[in-house]
Amino acid sequence: MALSQDYSSFKKRLFSVKCVSYAGFVFICSIVFISLVITVHYNPLGLGWDQAILIALHQTHQPILDHWAKILTDLGIWIVTAPVLGLIALILTYQQQWQKGVYIAITVFGAIPLSYGLKHLFNRPRPHLWSSDVAWPTNPSFPSGHAFSSMMFVTLIILLWPWRGRTWVVLAGSLFVILIGWTRLYLGVHYPSDILAGWSIAIAWCVSVYLIYSPGQTIQKDE
Repeated sequence: MALSQDYSSFKKRLFSVKCVSYAGFVFICSIVFISLVITVHYNPLGLGWDQAILIALHQTHQPILDHWAKILTDLGIWIVTAPVLGLIALILTYQQQWQKGVYIAITVFGAIPLSYGLKHLFNRPRPHLWSSDVAWPTNPSFPSGHAFSSMMFVTLIILLWPWRGRTWVVLAGSLFVILIGWTRLYLGVHYPSDILAGWSIAIAWCVSVYLIYSPGQTIQKDE
């Protein structure tokens, strides 16, 4: 009996540490996003390192890279990530893991208006450092919707994945979001600060909803 109580107490302490860790992620990402907002407010046409990175990437221009960048960039768009996450939510609900399904739905349906709302709030113009045959987006640049969407997709998968095998999910997810970010920069439709802002606000949003909605039930059941 004493051992059972000690184990239960240990689990509660462990859970509290994880909550604090997740809250730390939210805090750090929020600070990064706010810092970028302030910086972009005073430098809407790009920071020095924004333009330097874009020019450096443009110097790697090759027809084969152009071809693949145009194809791969669409994997990070909302009309791709949102339906896939919707399907995952339906499968989880069918498996009677409705808390996880609802969590995905809340996060996705909140993220889309949040992304577009922030774009129009800050209204940053797109970079135009070189001529291009890419279909130029008409909406504002900051934060990147592709970066937001791809990072939200990966963050949700990581948060809901069981601890066993999560390292590989993190590695694969990191490669995915970096790839999408690269395509947006290579095509010249975003500044690097747009990408960083999209990543940071996506993590802050997903983890915030996770903490508010269901951290206790999810963590204790999965572990």
